[in-house]
Amino acid sequence: MEYGILIVLSLLVIVGCIYLLVGLVVAKQALDPIRRTTEQILQQEIQENKLDPILQDLPYETLELENDRQQVLKARLYRPQNPTEKYLIYNHGYNYPWPSALKYLPMLLIRGFTVLVPDHTGEGESQGKWITFGYYEHRDSIVWLSKLREDAATRGVTPRLGVMGESMGAVTALLMACENPQLEFCVADCPFSSWEEILKLRITERAGQRWCAILYPVTKLAIRLLSGAQVEQVSPKEACKTLEVPTVLIHGEADTYVPCAMSQAIAKNSRACRFYLIPEAKHAQAYSTAPDVYRDILYSFWDTIGL
Repeated sequence: MEYGILIVLSLLVIVGCIYLLVGLVVAKQALDPIRRTTEQILQQEIQENKLDPILQDLPYETLELENDRQQVLKARLYRPQNPTEKYLIYNHGYNYPWPSALKYLPMLLIRGFTVLVPDHTGEGESQGKWITFGYYEHRDSIVWLSKLREDAATRGVTPRLGVMGESMGAVTALLMACENPQLEFCVADCPFSSWEEILKLRITERAGQRWCAILYPVTKLAIRLLSGAQVEQVSPKEACKTLEVPTVLIHGEADTYVPCAMSQAIAKNSRACRFYLIPEAKHAQAYSTAPDVYRDILYSFWDTIGL
């Protein structure tokens, strides 16, 4: 009898270890993907978003900071020909650092924005290992805001600060806006509604609905063990219930990577959000699909709030 109990307990330990190991594998794939090179991203932007290659030659200044995790992060600061008091932080998407901002720069610089494009932790030229879907990224971007205030002080102007982002960067921007009501605007392009929902979607795509129910709890635990990040705390859908910053949500109707229903769910929870759906646009391609419409949306929005 005791021998049988020992066998059962041993099997349970083995099954538990395998379960945790699988969760660690899935979590590591999410947190630490094979990084895309700058050349790969530029080529994809040229092909999919009709990026003019000359934009990569725009002049910029390099800024850096050390975050609270002792990682040195780097950013590119782009200045307009006629600088104003307007500043904007652009937050890039998952595994898609600074080149993703290039297509937006002409529209932003002509409008007079000084644009800061950070490489988030573990991406581009910044140190770190884990990509945390906005958890640490939005905290670091809040610190970058202080760099823009310092820049404005050296110019003798009072900065008018806004945030913008694409995909995971849109989530980062929304979380920043929810925690910083002094910001003047937020532009969020194709955000996911929560880390929990996008993680479950990715697991379901790979393993099916039944396995998702089994794997999600241990994957969430493994993410916490590996990175310290808490999946449940990244939820713009919930955070935006208290959002006060004027916000534009834009999403492509043909987005199958992050379904547009996720942006719609965020918009329903916030009176501060204006939602725009771009027909036929795939993930992160709303601007390249309808550039004139996109610019009109943002220029009209900024006119309304006096920017």
